[in-house]
Amino acid sequence: MIDNNSTAPETAAWLAERLSGNIAVSLDSVDELQGHLYPEEDALLGHAIEKRAREFRAGRTAARKCMLELGMETGPILMGVKNEPVWPEGCVGTISHCGKYCLAIVSSSHETISLGADIEHLGRVKPHLWPRIFVEREKEFLGSLVTREADRAATAMFSAKEAFFKLQYPLTGNWMEFLEAEVTLEPENQFRIEIRKILPDMMPGLVYRGSFVEWQDCCITVLGIR
Repeated sequence: MIDNNSTAPETAAWLAERLSGNIAVSLDSVDELQGHLYPEEDALLGHAIEKRAREFRAGRTAARKCMLELGMETGPILMGVKNEPVWPEGCVGTISHCGKYCLAIVSSSHETISLGADIEHLGRVKPHLWPRIFVEREKEFLGSLVTREADRAATAMFSAKEAFFKLQYPLTGNWMEFLEAEVTLEPENQFRIEIRKILPDMMPGLVYRGSFVEWQDCCITVLGIR
């Protein structure tokens, strides 16, 4: 079982197994992922502060490591209107940052329809934020836990929503609010997320499943559609 002290490669392999299929996962520190940018990518940074520039470079570097692992030709990963990655033809993926860590997951568009992932610091979703993020049933569940466990569960549930939003946006082109999806944490590091909003090809009541894990004082959530 993966735990908080597992290595980055061990955790990346566990995430890849949970997603199944021909998936590549890159997980490392931002400092270790400072590769080159294509001119088109560099132009997107404009006057970005150094922290943002380093995170951007790390995300593109991690994604290209995944593409190379899958035998794909690498190329620029540009940005859409919501700052989402625009992947080269034939490629789908997702990128997330958390302080000093960066995560990228990539697959072929012939095998995978969409991917979503998120990495968050544990304990960052405090009770005063719950009304903006969680529906009544989610708040009731969190309220039944002791403080430390509630903080960890709230982070996982928040992260699951972030991962799902990344999953659905390339398919629907719709922005979702936190209260428009409901997360249930399940045994064996699984979660399910139910849509509460009408979206193109994603009607209310549809349920999607993913996985979560705690690593290096962060929570990582992943899910995909094949």
